[in-house]
Amino acid sequence: MASKVAVVTGANKGIGLAIVRHLLLSSSSSSSSSSSPSSSSSGALHVYLTSRDASLGKKAVEQLSNEDDEVKRVLAHGDDDTKATLSYHQLDITDEGSIISMRDYLKEKHSHGIDILINNAGVATKGSNFDADVVKFTLPCNYWGTLKACEHFMPLIKRGGRIVNISSRAGAISKIVKPDLREKFQSKSLTLEQLNDLMRKFENDVASGSYQEEGWPSSAYGVSKIGVTALTRVLAKDNKDILINACCPGWVRTDMAGPKALLSTDQGAETPVHLALADIGGTTGELWAEKHVISW
Repeated sequence: MASKVAVVTGANKGIGLAIVRHLLLSSSSSSSSSSSPSSSSSGALHVYLTSRDASLGKKAVEQLSNEDDEVKRVLAHGDDDTKATLSYHQLDITDEGSIISMRDYLKEKHSHGIDILINNAGVATKGSNFDADVVKFTLPCNYWGTLKACEHFMPLIKRGGRIVNISSRAGAISKIVKPDLREKFQSKSLTLEQLNDLMRKFENDVASGSYQEEGWPSSAYGVSKIGVTALTRVLAKDNKDILINACCPGWVRTDMAGPKALLSTDQGAETPVHLALADIGGTTGELWAEKHVISW
């Protein structure tokens, strides 16, 4: 069996797929010429590629396993105890039943726990439209789904394990214009219950049409990522045995960002993989980009 277990959500394409690929290439069984963005050897990894759509996820696993020469070499190298492993499991983080199903599978399959959770799954709408329907589409995945994934998988994560939440500079706290509202998110004493109340307030203020006077920006995606960064800080404060960080992968060429974005998906995977595997000096509860802590 591989020495470490990693779960990546929303991983059938884009940054998530690149993260899975580079986790595998970072395994100690990979060759020294590997193009993995992580400079640290991880030991043999069992990586779970997950996706909402099972057919797309299984296709991604087949393509990585059969068409990517570097990944093929990693998966073929070593014996059952030392080689990297790639598996698929369906996971829709907007469906708590789906999360529980995978949690129970992991508990049975890996009785000693898992090591890494990378919450990459996320959605965004095209264009500048903003209304209650956009909020109802965005927050259930980006914030509430990430929260539920953390809540259900965190008890499985071993002492010293990692959680990496994909956030964004689009969720800069400066986007909230009212100082008192901004200070609530930034408070070191913020609790999970208080954060959830703030996110519900955003949903309600948009529905009532009062969001601007309450100090919210006209961006469901931006507020969802403000929530993810704040969630990371709260969870890190309350769970000292796990390193929990958020990161902005950058402006990456994906279906979400479009073809004009500056970075490749491999470049977008660099910081998430770094936070999952590298020696980060015990840093937790921070927002990262380009492998460095940045201001929120």
